[in-house]
Amino acid sequence: MITVNESIAIDRPQADVFAYLGDPRNRVEWDSSVISEELTSPEPIEAGSTLRTRMLAVGREVTFEWRIERFVPPTGLTVASTSGPMETTLRIEITGMDAACTVTATISDVAVPLRA
Repeated sequence: MITVNESIAIDRPQADVFAYLGDPRNRVEWDSSVISEELTSPEPIEAGSTLRTRMLAVGREVTFEWRIERFVPPTGLTVASTSGPMETTLRIEITGMDAACTVTATISDVAVPLRA
């Protein structure tokens, strides 16, 4: 299993940061590996919603399908792949107060190919 953790301090309120990161249509703006990401289920975005992401991974273009497993404004969300080259989970935690917060993203995979 591979796990990658990244954290960044953001000079914005927690609720604003969650609103931006919690909308998959914004991911192409903050994740340089993402070519496109779209909501594939009806709004509102919530636990159970589904997504499709085209991205560059290990030098090639791949597509992942995701399900939002946890969606808890303004503190975080978790998405898990339902198809793609490997089983992957992205967990975003947002902590902080008033005018600033810290975002921690944890990506983990079990390095086992999924069946398409």
